[in-house]
Amino acid sequence: MDIRAVFGLNMRRLRLPKRLSQEAAGDLMKIDRAHISRIERGLANITILNIAQAARVLECEWAELFDKRAAVEFAASLKGGSPRTIGNRKPARKRR
Repeated sequence: MDIRAVFGLNMRRLRLPKRLSQEAAGDLMKIDRAHISRIERGLANITILNIAQAARVLECEWAELFDKRAAVEFAASLKGGSPRTIGNRKPARKRR
C-alpha cells in the first residue's frame, strides 16, 4: 500500500470519530477541503508541516498517521473499500 494511502486512511480514521468534516479539518489545518479530500484518498503528497498540523488537529502522535496495520483494517471496514484500490485509482478518462 502506498504511503500516501496509508496516511490518508489514517487521517480519515482519526477524523471521523471526532465528528470533524473535511471542511472543518481543513479550516483547522489551514488547507482547502478539496486538498483534505485528495490527501484522504491517497492522491496528494503532504508536507511535513501539514503532517504536524494533522497530528495537532487530530490530537494524535504523527507516527499514528503512518500506521499501516490500522490503515489496512480501516480500509477493510469501509463498504467496498479494499486496501489494494484506495490510493491506486487511475485518473478519470475524459469523455468525448
